[in-house]
Amino acid sequence: MIKTIYFIVLVFVFATGCSEKKDADKNDDSVTDKKQGGSIKDSYTADTLYQALPYLLEDLAANKNMQELLAQNWIMEDDKDALELASDDGKIELPVRSLAMAKDFTIVKNCRNAIDEGIWEFNTDKKTLKFKYNNGSGDLYKLRALATDEMQLTNIGIGSETVLKFVSDAKCYKNKNEDPFYFRNNKWRIKPTRAENDDAIKQRLKENIYFFILYYRDAIARRASLVSFYGFPSCLKWYAGGIHLQAKEELSEKWEDCFYSKAQAAKAYEIMDKVLGKKYNWPKGDANWIKKNLFVLEQMYQQLNSF
Repeated sequence: MIKTIYFIVLVFVFATGCSEKKDADKNDDSVTDKKQGGSIKDSYTADTLYQALPYLLEDLAANKNMQELLAQNWIMEDDKDALELASDDGKIELPVRSLAMAKDFTIVKNCRNAIDEGIWEFNTDKKTLKFKYNNGSGDLYKLRALATDEMQLTNIGIGSETVLKFVSDAKCYKNKNEDPFYFRNNKWRIKPTRAENDDAIKQRLKENIYFFILYYRDAIARRASLVSFYGFPSCLKWYAGGIHLQAKEELSEKWEDCFYSKAQAAKAYEIMDKVLGKKYNWPKGDANWIKKNLFVLEQMYQQLNSF
C-alpha cells in the first residue's frame, strides 16, 4: 500500500514540484488545513521553530575577496526562472545549470541534472576558472564579472563568447558540511561499481534522506521564496503538508541509478516503505509546511537506524 504522511499545516504557497494529495486517507491523526494568505518568506518567522538555522550562514555582502566570493552556490539566472515552472513528474527534462563551489575547492555541477563532482581552481592573473571532474572531463571559463550575488562567465574551453550569468544570494555556510550541495552530501548519488550489502544499501538511503533534511534546513536558513524538488533523485514525493511514497511504477531511472541495480534500489524502497509505516509527531501551531515536513523527516531519519 502506498503510504502518505500528512500533517496539520498552514499553507502559504504552493511549492514548485509539489502538490497536495487530494484523496488523503482519513484517520484521527491526519488533518490538512488549507488556510491561505501571506508569503512563504513571511511564513518562516511565524513561529520559533528552527529559528537558529540562518545563523549557520555567512553574509558575503561586504566581502571583496574574489576567491571567497566564488565559493558559493550559483545558478544560471535564466534557469532559476525556469525552475519555477518545472515539475518533478519526470515528463519534461529541463536543464538547471548550477555550480556549487565550496571553500575547500570542491565543486558539484548541475545538482538537478547529470551531476558532476570535482575540484575548481581560480587563476587570479588570467581570471580563469578551471573545473576538473572526477570522470576525467573538465571546463575552462573566463571570469568576466563578479559581484557578491552575480557571476558572469564565458566558456573559453569550447571557444564560446556567450556570457553566462549566474546568480546567488550572497551567502555561504560557515561549516561546509551543512550545505546540501557540498560534495560529501551527494555521494549517495554516485552509482556504485559493484553490488552492495544490505547495510550499504541502507546507508545510501540514509544519506539520501539526510540530503533532503539539509535541503529543507537550507530553505529555512535562506528564507527561500521557491522550494523546488525538481531533479533530485528520491522514492518520495514532497507535498505542502505531507510526505508520500511513490508507487513502484512511478520510480524514476535517476533514483534507481543511485544504486548498483534495480533489485538493490527495490531493497531501499522496501526499507523506506517500512519507515513511512511508523507513527510520527509533528509540531502544532502556525509553523509553515516546510518546517513541519522537516520536523517529521528528521524523525524518519532516526527511524532508519532501527532497520
